[in-house]
Amino acid sequence: MSSVLEPNLEEPERQGSTSVAAVESIPVVSPKERKQLFKRVRAALEAFPAPPDPKLADQPQQALEFAIKAHGNQRRDSGEPYVTHPVAVAEMVAALIPDRATFIASLLHDVIEDSNTKKEDIAKRFGDEVASLVDGVTNVSRIRYGLTHEKQIENLRRLLVATAKDLRVIFIKLCDRLHNMRTLNSLAADKRRRICRSTLDIFAPLAHRLGLERIKNELEDLCLLYLHPEVYHDIKTRLDQKLAERQEYARKLQHTISDILATHGLDVEIKWRVKHFWSIYEKMNTDNKDLSEIHDLNGIRILTHNQNQCYAALGIIHGVWPQVQGRFKDYISRPKANDYRSLHTTVLGPDGRMLEIQIRTRNMHRVCEEGVAAHWRYKEQHGRSSRRLGDDAAWISQMSGVLQEMRDHSEWTESLKTDLFGDETYCYTPNGDIVRLPAKSCPIDFAYHIHTDLGDHCRGATVNGRYVPLSHRLKTGDVVEVETAKSSHPTPDWLNLVKSGKARSKIRNHLFDSNRETLIEQGRILLSRELHRINVDPNPFYSSKEFKGILESLNAETLEDLFALVGFGRIATKQVIARIIPSQPKERKTEHTVPGEKIKVSDIDDLLYRLARCCHPVPGEPIIGLVTRVRGISIHRDECVNVKNFEGDRARLIPLSWEDSGKTDSSTRVLIEADDRQQLLADVTNAISGAGINISNSISEVYGKNKARLSFAIQIRDINQLRRLAGLLIDIPGVERVSQMRGTKKSRLA
Repeated sequence: MSSVLEPNLEEPERQGSTSVAAVESIPVVSPKERKQLFKRVRAALEAFPAPPDPKLADQPQQALEFAIKAHGNQRRDSGEPYVTHPVAVAEMVAALIPDRATFIASLLHDVIEDSNTKKEDIAKRFGDEVASLVDGVTNVSRIRYGLTHEKQIENLRRLLVATAKDLRVIFIKLCDRLHNMRTLNSLAADKRRRICRSTLDIFAPLAHRLGLERIKNELEDLCLLYLHPEVYHDIKTRLDQKLAERQEYARKLQHTISDILATHGLDVEIKWRVKHFWSIYEKMNTDNKDLSEIHDLNGIRILTHNQNQCYAALGIIHGVWPQVQGRFKDYISRPKANDYRSLHTTVLGPDGRMLEIQIRTRNMHRVCEEGVAAHWRYKEQHGRSSRRLGDDAAWISQMSGVLQEMRDHSEWTESLKTDLFGDETYCYTPNGDIVRLPAKSCPIDFAYHIHTDLGDHCRGATVNGRYVPLSHRLKTGDVVEVETAKSSHPTPDWLNLVKSGKARSKIRNHLFDSNRETLIEQGRILLSRELHRINVDPNPFYSSKEFKGILESLNAETLEDLFALVGFGRIATKQVIARIIPSQPKERKTEHTVPGEKIKVSDIDDLLYRLARCCHPVPGEPIIGLVTRVRGISIHRDECVNVKNFEGDRARLIPLSWEDSGKTDSSTRVLIEADDRQQLLADVTNAISGAGINISNSISEVYGKNKARLSFAIQIRDINQLRRLAGLLIDIPGVERVSQMRGTKKSRLA
């Protein structure tokens, strides 16, 4: 089965698409293998209810026979007949939902894509329901990962749309990915890494969002095994070394808690939970801790009969062991978006060990483990159709719509992290309607969630009856009322405030539409300059047949549309140039260091640009321009870490150089650390003034035992003048260090 977001890397090389009729005589599956496959199918069907029509009882076996013939001589990289893959996927799906149509569709989920079989053929043999499911899985798999980010967005959008139409499509898709991950060792290392990255970016978070925790945990652990095998094996070895000790502690603890709760009349079930490897790895990275410093490797789950018993058990536990402050979460009164319900608390348990305890009812536990699959089974058992997702998962349809509006990679990946896979904040309208937003959202996010027009004219908001600025971070339980004004409109600064993909997309669209004329002119200047640089006359070229093909490849309908997109930063000039000169090398990681290709800062003085605040570049230092979304070109130091983050998107980087020394003044800040004494400030300011450098402002403080910090904002010509000044300052008696401040970081000068 192919991945949604990348090339068909999971399967072996195939020997061409083969029709069912053409492969009937090819002995790909041996009699012994055939017998074993049919045995596995029958075993998976044992838990299924009997079909309403006895004639349908043999359909799964017929589907297996159909799949064997359709996949013909195809084999996996492991050497196994390819049909073993859909059988394994069907077994996993059966464990999620005992639905006969889904099981049959799982067996057939690759036949449309990999043979001459048509949807109509499946409908004729197995019914419209099965055919629709197979077609749904095929549709989200047909588009391969392309060079353009638009195809990635379209792939994910198709997956979400198909899921919104029929929940069972995503069950098949996730089980398909899980089996591919389980059999990843037969692929080359680079292919394994690419598949693991898409699994971590999309499939594991999607499984989590749907509440399929067991699938999510196994996907993440397998990614850790293949991406960081040394870390995986180190964690496993160290956990195994103390396995017996942990098991003994768990056994005693289970008996202790059970006895304590029994004395209060609570009949509960105690389960022992072990943190999975990827979660341990993330915690070690996030908190910068060694495995020995992580105290919640294990935890206790208490399962009760009803919700009241959950809170009763919580009170009893807190009465026995002291609670760790700040570590209590009530997901029963405020469930997660995937309907996860549980009480979480951390206490100082026996032997002074920190112990995480989760308390939930047995029904809650079933949903926590199985997510939407548990809801699906419940509704089917009670005669209610649940092919479509309910209101609790309306985010899938909403997200597919938001993705459709996005054009660039960074925008949609950020939206995925926040809207689709991130934590949430639950706020309320004045009428009491609940609004789910990404964590740390602001009133602008709230306004755009309600209506685009409300967001476009948002002026402020009252939260819990108190007026707050637009930058205010909303918290769960807040009651929000948005204030509007006709004169209020989105500004570029709003993009730094919002967290939701919907709000960000709407703001960008407004900025793009309202500044279209300016953006067209900016884009025209940028693109024309690049064309002149490669000796292409812009005007004749713009009317050429070749350029019309370039417009189409960039999804721009007219020349003005392209100029506007270039001016806005959605399309970089080098994306256009790369299509004009396809023979140019793809790897040009050092192109901005070639003097002949650099553009002087003065050449872009008619465009919108600014010096980056993160690294504060100074004339004389190597620099590079980054095409931003709404602020034109941001000029960074060549070594700035924020520029290195765009190594995979070199089209947005523009090679730049400063003017000749002395033509441009630049503002920077120097920090002097010294022993405090009389006349220190006077000596430092005299040295700066004597070097012919203007001081914009200064800050001084005394700390510790007679230590002083002096900070000056100064105007310099270039980096050489700054270095000469550092030499003068370090010679002043008592001065220990001279540094240049770059954002929140400092780099030592002397």
